[in-house]
Amino acid sequence: MSMLFLIRSADDVRSAAEAANELLAYRRRHFPEPREVDEVLGIWVRSELDADLPAWLWLGEGVPASSLAEAPVGIRESISLSGLWSLSWIDGAFLKDAKTARERRNRILDGLVKDSATQPRAFSPVFDATETSEGVEAMLQELRAKHPDLISTTWFIDEWEQGLMDPRDTR
Repeated sequence: MSMLFLIRSADDVRSAAEAANELLAYRRRHFPEPREVDEVLGIWVRSELDADLPAWLWLGEGVPASSLAEAPVGIRESISLSGLWSLSWIDGAFLKDAKTARERRNRILDGLVKDSATQPRAFSPVFDATETSEGVEAMLQELRAKHPDLISTTWFIDEWEQGLMDPRDTR
């Protein structure tokens, strides 16, 4: 699983990130998970938050887990705050095959965000704080080349203990 952070308005990004950081810090302290399970791949600004996004296919008790692998993607769990933002854990076969956050982010953009983003610059990528600046720059160039109207000029880092941060605030 990976996370997608949905925010209602670009004006709410900073305050939403601050609120979500408290939740992320609590979860990461009390429910340690591998980074791949608790990684934030991006911030997606969309007025309807998680409306029309695929819900995780629940097949009921006794259904083999292999049946779930057939579902391409879905939101397994979501935590929202008053219709302002939603932190959604996404899962599915096309994410499980991906070995890196870079692959998972590209698949999310290709599979979910690209076709339903009506707002220009609606997606802000989030990178792990352990990424080098050269690596981040290369990934940003790749994303902007592939999705020129979709990728925001702002991007974030996910520092494991502090949460989502605008790199301009860390200088």
